[in-house]
Amino acid sequence: MDVKNVSDDGKKRSLLLASIGAVHANNLLAFLGSTVDITTLPYTNLKKQFTEILAPERNAVVAQHYFLNIRQQENENVPAFIASLQRNLSECKFEVMCPGNGGRCNTKVSAADLFLRAQFLRAKDEQTFMEMAQLAHILINIICRIGSH
Repeated sequence: MDVKNVSDDGKKRSLLLASIGAVHANNLLAFLGSTVDITTLPYTNLKKQFTEILAPERNAVVAQHYFLNIRQQENENVPAFIASLQRNLSECKFEVMCPGNGGRCNTKVSAADLFLRAQFLRAKDEQTFMEMAQLAHILINIICRIGSH
């Protein structure tokens, strides 16, 4: 929460607590336990705690399940379908250990683009060849953009 012309963390904390409302403040108190005084928490910690209870991150396995069950709807156009796949892909955490350096890399790399391609092609198996070629071209452009970031 950025507040125009307010730089003091104490004032930001007060504004956040006032604007979030009693219900959410009480939920945070219950979440943190009775020993924590939310009125004295540093602003960044308070903001982080509210984010965790109000917008928790989806479990990666659950996100992967939802992603792998996405199908293009009958009247859904290709860009909307690809956007739906990309939106749901962000929480999946499709990661593998880097096989480089003789197996000693120990770096996680994203395999999301592979899953995106596979899900896209799996969902499109009933389309005609021309539609498939057009969709593959769009997908390749999107994957190239994702890979360059």
